Amino acid sequence: MLMKERFLIAYILNGESEKRVNKLRLEIAEKFNVTAALRLPPHMTLFYPFESDGISPLIEKLKKITAKEKPFTIPIDGFMNFDDRVWFLNPKEDERLFGIKDQIVAAMKETTGIEENNEGRKTHFHITLAYKDLTSDVHRAIGEFLKEKELPIRDITIDNISILSWDGVKNIWTAEHIFSFTNSLS
Repeated sequence: MLMKERFLIAYILNGESEKRVNKLRLEIAEKFNVTAALRLPPHMTLFYPFESDGISPLIEKLKKITAKEKPFTIPIDGFMNFDDRVWFLNPKEDERLFGIKDQIVAAMKETTGIEENNEGRKTHFHITLAYKDLTSDVHRAIGEFLKEKELPIRDITIDNISILSWDGVKNIWTAEHIFSFTNSLS
C-alpha cells in the first residue's frame, strides 16, 4: 500500500521579490520569535494542503495550464492581517489569478477527486509574513512594527505554479515541482 504524501499548490516568489520578502520575514521571526511562516518559501497558496498517494496526472494538468499562461504583474496593496492570527502582504485582486485558481481547482477534482471547500468564502490571496505561532500581544507588536516599514516589494509577477511537498523530518515545505509560465511577458 502506497503511503500518502502531503502537498500544497502555490505561486512561489522568485528573484529579487523572493529575497526582499524573505528578508522581512526573517526580521519579523528574529525580532518577535515567530518562525512558523519560515516553514515555507515566500508564496501565495493556490490550493490548500492535501494528501495524495500519487500526483502524476495532476503534474500533467499543471504543465498544460502553465503552457498557455503568460506572466502578469499584480500590485501589492500593503500590509494586512487576518484577525490576530496572520500578517501578510496583500496583492490587489486580479481576475487572472482567480482564473488560474479555477483551473487548478478543476484539475484537482479531475485528477485526485479532491474538491476545494471554501465554506462560502471568497479566496483572499496573500503572501504570509507571520502566522500560527502568534499571540495577540505579538500580533499587535508586529502590526506596530510594520507601520514603520516600507513594503519590501511594490508588485509581484505571477509566472509559475508550484507543487510543494511536506518534509515531516525537517518540518518544512519544499518546492518539488515548479512549472513556469511558458508564454513570454508582453
